[in-house]
Amino acid sequence: MCSSDLPVEFTYRTANTDGKTIGVVTIAAVQQRPIWLKKPYGPLEHERVYIRRGSSTAIATPDEIAKMGEARIKKAERYPATLSVRRDTSRRAAERHDYQLAFQLKNNGNATVSNWNVRIEMPRALLVPNLQYWAEARNEGSPERAVFRFAPEQPNDKLYPGGARSGSVEYHMDRELYRNTKLRDELIAVTAYVNDELVSETSLKFDDWQEF
Repeated sequence: MCSSDLPVEFTYRTANTDGKTIGVVTIAAVQQRPIWLKKPYGPLEHERVYIRRGSSTAIATPDEIAKMGEARIKKAERYPATLSVRRDTSRRAAERHDYQLAFQLKNNGNATVSNWNVRIEMPRALLVPNLQYWAEARNEGSPERAVFRFAPEQPNDKLYPGGARSGSVEYHMDRELYRNTKLRDELIAVTAYVNDELVSETSLKFDDWQEF
C-alpha cells in the first residue's frame, strides 16, 4: 500500500468512533520519508505525500517534501555508516539454488557506536525448510514476510571507527518458487539503524536476489 521504493513498516487496526468503524494505519517513525501510496486507498490519492498539521491531515507541499530530504542528508552526516549487501551462491543445482544474503555495516565516522542494528525483510517462501533462523524477529514478521534483526550480542560489542559488522541469511529458490508470479513483485529490503535512527537502506528486486 505504501512506498518509499522499499517495503514500509506499518501496522493496521480497526477502531470505533462515533458509531463508525475506521481503519488506523500506523507507520513506524524511524523510516526515511517521504512515504506515499502506490494506489488510491479510500479518500487518499496515490503518489501523494500526506502529513499531519495539528489535528488534521493534509497533502505535503513541495517545500515540506524537500525538508524531508534535507533531514535525510543531515542524518547521514551525523551517523556516517555504510551498508553494503551482496548475494552469495552456496549451491546451484538444476532444481534448486541456495543463496546467502550477506551484509556489512561499516562505521566511517570518528565516534564509537554502541547502539546499532540491521533489519532484513524478505518473502517467507524463500526460507530454507527446517532451518533454524536464530536472528528471526518473529514478532515483526507476517505469514508472507520474514524479518531478521542483527544487533550487538554483548554490551561491549561496539562498532568502533573504521570497524564493521556483518551477517547473513540463508534462502533458496526452486522451480516452483520461480514460477510463482507473485514473487516477481517482491523485494528483499535491508535497513541499518544507529541510535534507533535509520541511516542506510537498500533493496533487491527479483532479478537481483536470484539467478535461477
